Amino acid sequence: MLLSSSARASDEVTLVISVDGGTDRTQALPAFDIRDSASIAGLETSFRSLAPDYVVGVSAVDASVYVRGLPATARFASNSTRLSFSVPALGIDLSFDGSTRTQSRDLLLHYLAAQGEFIYTQLQQNPARTQPADPIAGNPTSLMAVMGAQDFAIASASEGYGGTGGGSHFGIVSAGFSGERWQLGDMRRSSSKTPFGYTLALRDGYKLTLSGLLDRGEGDGGQSFTYGGGAALHMPISPGWTLIPAVRFGAGGSRENQGSAYLYSASLTSRTRWYDRSTGIEFGMSNQLTEYRSRTSDGGVYDVDYDLSNHAMRNGFDIAGPLHDTFLGRGARWRAWIIDTRFNGDPLYCERWQDFGISIGTRVQAGQFVYEKLELGLTYTRGENDVEGMNLNFGYRF
Repeated sequence: MLLSSSARASDEVTLVISVDGGTDRTQALPAFDIRDSASIAGLETSFRSLAPDYVVGVSAVDASVYVRGLPATARFASNSTRLSFSVPALGIDLSFDGSTRTQSRDLLLHYLAAQGEFIYTQLQQNPARTQPADPIAGNPTSLMAVMGAQDFAIASASEGYGGTGGGSHFGIVSAGFSGERWQLGDMRRSSSKTPFGYTLALRDGYKLTLSGLLDRGEGDGGQSFTYGGGAALHMPISPGWTLIPAVRFGAGGSRENQGSAYLYSASLTSRTRWYDRSTGIEFGMSNQLTEYRSRTSDGGVYDVDYDLSNHAMRNGFDIAGPLHDTFLGRGARWRAWIIDTRFNGDPLYCERWQDFGISIGTRVQAGQFVYEKLELGLTYTRGENDVEGMNLNFGYRF
């Protein structure tokens, strides 16, 4: 049995029935829980309404529950009491032999009472590997990718004694907004992100940045919401070299997915900068290693644990220079960059992508530190498995 891509995208838990090899009949299952008697009763009610032509003990029938596009299928052959149950994504293929179809069904329900949560959790984990638009991991818009990207952006703005931004003499408050459009495989998504932070100057050039992010996505696959926060310590090794360790926490999920997850990350970024005083041109290089772990979260139906363990390497190069004779006034700067991101560990749908970006901003100096006060940027992203996106972002520091 096949389910159309549009049904997979819009109804994350779906019942599909076919009687005697006929046309598929589809119905969404809101808040379905195989352990709950009310959900089972609702499933049987849905079955009877979708298949009024079903003849007990005689008709061949296929019934599949799709969890985020992945099927668990129960099947009776014509004139047979043997109930076949399969979950192809998990390699499960079982048969239950009762003297009647009702007894075979009861054997399956007994099995699901013991194994249903494991099966559901495994199906929740699989979309990070197989689905383009999973909100937790597996694509550039996911919580896992965004957590590392925020740490990378904070580190890339760390210049220590003069540079392209991120410093303060007492404290700098930052806020921003980005609007994004994505093509993720055969799915279209949009998202809006609101980053915010506070950078405090410490002794000897050290700085502490506390930051957070709110992210809302919508489109194929339903609505999603993620949030998180973290801390980064800027440690100048020399005027042109800074190390930035960071830790971050994030959570997210979606109602359609009936699941959510927590992620934790720790990263170390090396930021190197070269500055040509005669031309005002700056060259920068950022290299980051990030470790990620997931934790169980109550998704409202099941306690879902993605059970992900991944690490990512990001390497970026950027160049910046002055903008003369513009309406932005003295101190205006342009900046261009390229960033390569590569994930390893548990399999993900998209593990490699590249960002190409450009921005313009106004520069302010405060004591020994220099930072971008107002910045407008555009980023194009492309990755494996037909991943592509555009990001228009705005940032302000005060």
